Amino acid sequence: MKTAHLSDDRLVELYFTATPSAQDQQHLGACPDCDHRRSSIAHLLDEAGQASIEDVEAAFPAERLARQQMQILERAEAATGPGRVIAFPAVQSPMPGVMSRTSPTTRWVAAAAVAGLVVGMVAGRAGRDFGPVNRPAGQALVQAARQDSGATIRTVSTPLSDDEFLVELESAIESRGPGALRALDELTPRAWER
Repeated sequence: MKTAHLSDDRLVELYFTATPSAQDQQHLGACPDCDHRRSSIAHLLDEAGQASIEDVEAAFPAERLARQQMQILERAEAATGPGRVIAFPAVQSPMPGVMSRTSPTTRWVAAAAVAGLVVGMVAGRAGRDFGPVNRPAGQALVQAARQDSGATIRTVSTPLSDDEFLVELESAIESRGPGALRALDELTPRAWER
């Protein structure tokens, strides 16, 4: 049974591996083609490494490296004082010792959110104070129902449970709001659009 030859990539990996696996050693011992390719790749990589060393030595002669080393040592001796700590630039805090983490943009967004909350509360209160326009017609229907049934209908104000309140709050947040506030909503920048 013949096994497949080792790829060039695998032969390069074997060049840099200190001890090849037993399977690779067995294959190289049994396959003269792969062993010859391995030795030619090793020779090519050795030549490339030697050429790189020669190029570096030509670019950086020993005299130049010695001169550079002397300059570094002279600078180190000249800097006999303690090391300097370079402070990272930070926003100055109004209180000493406390760093401020807010930027003017986040303050503006927070102010816009508060303004939106105030406008929403005022609009909600105004809507509740004035109520629906056809309230007398609704009261007339309730009066007619009372007279028709003969039973006493008692108006009971039931407060919303926590779950009902949260459901209504979610629906209010997900909706785009009243038409009068949509223009304000379009003008308000959003943090994720920066």
